[in-house]
Amino acid sequence: MLRIPGIPTYCAVGRHSPGARVPSDRCISLHQPRTLRGAVLEMLSKDQIRILHLLPPAQNDAESPVVCEISVASRSDNPDYEALSYVWDNHAPFSLQVSGSEVKVTPGLYSALRHLRLPDRIRNLWVDQLSIEQWNLEEKAQQVQLMRSTYTRCSQCVVWLGMPPVGTSDADAKNAFDLVLYLANGMKFDDINSMPLPSAVADDRQAFDRAMEVLRAVAHKHNPWWDRVWTVQEAALPDKVVIQMGHTTLPWSTVAEACTAWIKRGIAWPLRRRLSNEYQSYWDEFIVHSIWINVAKRRWDNALETLNRWRFRSSTDPRDKAFALFGLIPPGSLPRTEECRYDIPLADVFSCMSVEMIINEKGLRPLISRPRLEAYKAIPGMPRWALDLSACADYDRDWFYEIYGYDVYNADKGLEPLDLDVVSTCVSEKTLKLKGTCIGTVKWVEEGMRRFRTGWNKDVSINEAIQKWYDTIEGKVSTEAPAVPDPYPAGYSRSEAFTRLMLGDTLRDGNQVPEDCAVEDYFADVWALMNSQTVDERVHLTVYGMMHNSALVITETGLIGSAHIDTKVGDEIWVFGGGKVPFSLQPRNSDHSVEYDFVGRCYVQGIMQGEASASNSPSRKRRDQTVIIY
Repeated sequence: MLRIPGIPTYCAVGRHSPGARVPSDRCISLHQPRTLRGAVLEMLSKDQIRILHLLPPAQNDAESPVVCEISVASRSDNPDYEALSYVWDNHAPFSLQVSGSEVKVTPGLYSALRHLRLPDRIRNLWVDQLSIEQWNLEEKAQQVQLMRSTYTRCSQCVVWLGMPPVGTSDADAKNAFDLVLYLANGMKFDDINSMPLPSAVADDRQAFDRAMEVLRAVAHKHNPWWDRVWTVQEAALPDKVVIQMGHTTLPWSTVAEACTAWIKRGIAWPLRRRLSNEYQSYWDEFIVHSIWINVAKRRWDNALETLNRWRFRSSTDPRDKAFALFGLIPPGSLPRTEECRYDIPLADVFSCMSVEMIINEKGLRPLISRPRLEAYKAIPGMPRWALDLSACADYDRDWFYEIYGYDVYNADKGLEPLDLDVVSTCVSEKTLKLKGTCIGTVKWVEEGMRRFRTGWNKDVSINEAIQKWYDTIEGKVSTEAPAVPDPYPAGYSRSEAFTRLMLGDTLRDGNQVPEDCAVEDYFADVWALMNSQTVDERVHLTVYGMMHNSALVITETGLIGSAHIDTKVGDEIWVFGGGKVPFSLQPRNSDHSVEYDFVGRCYVQGIMQGEASASNSPSRKRRDQTVIIY
């Protein structure tokens, strides 16, 4: 047994096999089998965890080399350790001593370990780069499945945000963190504007500016920790989290309190009056993304919502855009995907995941986001309906606009329910077999506002786009466009149909959530917006959401709608059992067979509450047909 003074004896780091010899080059790469004291590390069992024992600096010299020991513990014994959350990179120029062997690690990890050393005692850590054999895909998959256990059982997680920026010090980092505490204390004062600033920055403008420079280095746009997908569950799962920059620490509980105060009370005047627009942006970035971490800590999102919320974060292996978040969703939600198989092709991983999300949701809500990417960045062999997490689409729609509005509609009312047994057979086939009704064929497409990436930009003038859509519906753009009947098939006038389309028959609040109000009360605002007049900002937001990266479509029967921006003339609009909104599909050939390519979600005025299922519905073209979607 490996015995190290002051370190719990768990089990041997590795055994010398017959004939084993110590390699002449003791400097070991992260991506090759590691040997410690001459023996290759044995693969862990599901009940085991490797603990890194970080030794104090030699002779209390902060510049002395980093030295560690490593041992294997049984998870069932509840070993005491802290977990480390930090940012990887692609280079490993630094070396440290681990159980007598020289091991290369990334610069970020080396810096973290140097500053995490305690002067007088050993510190027990779990560090993914050293506690998992990264080259062993079987062990990696096994340990990734156990991340929930690893991070929920740690005594605390240390979020390493790097060193204070050049020109600042640990004292400045403390001042910055004290300002976060100052914001958090806003919930304790009846009059927050009477709260005095911390003394270190109250009368020293240069000290305040340096503190804000530290906050900039902590904030989202300037610190890569906020960009990596793995760090989400690393911060969300443990009960206790502390963020650290240099030697300065701040409890996450203080950050959470600051978020609450920011939402409910705002920023106290003594601080707010010192904030330039640039300084304000640092606070906004830090607080908003911390709020999202708090959402993850509270487990408010299900599997679909979790994967989409964090889709913008990055990972070296695209599979980790899913695997790194499974600790945040109920176990068994996506059983096959949760095996975290790194030896399976990306297209197979994401296709299986998408089918399992449909089964988990018991409906087609997973298809409403923009699952497919542009051809130049899409994973080869990926079905168009599968959620490709490897990147974000160039011309994406706002996920929250889509997800919050989904349950407002019931387009599949009256249709046969989704057959989950049939869907489950699609896991290995990379196709979806769905039964539904064809609403019609697209005969005209008029693009809306194509904008790179998502988000509402209130400075964008949308009156011309609204006017273009209205003129198209009125037959003023082209005589080739199908005539939209007046009155409209739903029983109201053509102009009312257009107005309802612009709002999606609902009004969104500032958070994109549909409001419980009479949408008719806001028709006049739509016309005012088209005429460049000032309107209720909720109307502006709602109309923008309907037109942003979307296209106006008109079917051969004169139905109008807002569809995926890639929808083309000849595409068909379908409503399927289990889908509360319609979808546009592209026939794979000209004989109207049952094979289609997936395009995207739609909104079609007058059929969003189940009108298409009526036996006498003029919008019902082909009924109760099963199609195969690629």
